[in-house]
Amino acid sequence: MEKLEKILNDVLNAGIAIFRTGEESLNKTISDLQKSFNELKERGSTDTSEAASKLRSKLDEVIQNLNDLSSKAEGSYKQTLEKVESNYKDILLQVEKLLPKDQLDAAQKNINDLMNTIREKMDSVKAEAEKTETKDEPAADTETTSKTE
Repeated sequence: MEKLEKILNDVLNAGIAIFRTGEESLNKTISDLQKSFNELKERGSTDTSEAASKLRSKLDEVIQNLNDLSSKAEGSYKQTLEKVESNYKDILLQVEKLLPKDQLDAAQKNINDLMNTIREKMDSVKAEAEKTETKDEPAADTETTSKTE
């Protein structure tokens, strides 16, 4: 039985060593990649050729277009929400005119529930769009990441 325990301990220790070696190798590879990226980034930032300038200009245009699109989407969201709320108020006024007083409270509760559901859905769509937008944004400067690791 002791022999089995020793074999299991040896296998466990070998597994830990393999894991640590792989972890060290992975960390070194990540560090080397960050260093190479930073060197390339530095070389690219000093490139003042016409092709590099055109590429930077096109990238600036793309970023501006994305910012414009985001602003328009936000404006469209707000306009849609305002229209929905306006229609909601109109519906409430019509319901108040059409229904007898004893049925009015129940109808208003149902309409309020519907409006809350619509708001929640619009908020979740907006949050999902913002989440997608955040995923698409470029990562922050990698130099700060490598210094903190």
